[in-house]
Amino acid sequence: MLLYIHKIEYCEAKHLKSAIYLPNHFKVILKEVMPWREVPIVGLAALETGDELDNGVRLHTQKLTATLETEYVFPQSPTVFLITAVNRTQYLIGTTDAPYPLIQQNTILSSNATENTITILDVNLTSQFPVLKTQY
Repeated sequence: MLLYIHKIEYCEAKHLKSAIYLPNHFKVILKEVMPWREVPIVGLAALETGDELDNGVRLHTQKLTATLETEYVFPQSPTVFLITAVNRTQYLIGTTDAPYPLIQQNTILSSNATENTITILDVNLTSQFPVLKTQY
């Protein structure tokens, strides 16, 4: 199944204290409405996931990449991301506990006058949790 990501939202990790994590079922149950804020992306975003064994512990990696029109200001506190596919399926990157997603932005100023300036957003996380499907 193809899942195209068309929406990225974030909130501070502390707001997910009441969430119930079911990593063996790749799910998280959000018991309360969260103060999500939308990140203005251009086009669709990409998500890469993988896993590996490290000293007998399975570590899951997630990399979310999106194009922004301009650099975006994220909070300095630990942040989690909610991504929404075009079929309305939602996934959570990050939990209330460390490690937290690492947010990086790179702005590209083209030498070609016909090209727009763009900012590439990269959100990376390596943890014991995979990307989790959300359920309210």
